Amino acid sequence: MNVEMDVLYGDSSTPSADPIPEGMFDVDPKEVTVTLLALEGDSPAGHAALRPHENSLEVKKVFVDAAYRGHGIARALMESLESFARERGIHSLVLQTGDLQLDAIRLYERLGYRPIPPFRNYGLLARGLCFEKRIVSP
Repeated sequence: MNVEMDVLYGDSSTPSADPIPEGMFDVDPKEVTVTLLALEGDSPAGHAALRPHENSLEVKKVFVDAAYRGHGIARALMESLESFARERGIHSLVLQTGDLQLDAIRLYERLGYRPIPPFRNYGLLARGLCFEKRIVSP
């Protein structure tokens, strides 16, 4: 995932003003509520995780290996994250993505995510976009 993002954004992911401190956007594994791994046979095909954010859960590290894209894996991961949150009484999921990740943006919008102002420190990212989806318990 990091290799793809470095190729996609190059130096443009750094904000124009102050440099971002090293590790500012790292995810502490102790914060992760759930991690999902999609497999195709014995091969890892995709990944997604959640961590707490205020009264919501934040979607983190959604990634599908290029060899497995176009098969609905990202959608299935996202729907599984929503089910996990719903079962625990969480009423919304939030996420951050980059403005050049067009396939991801389209997926999130199709799934009902709507743009929101930046949260956490994501306002420091010149190319960052934030989204939220309100989910309803069954």
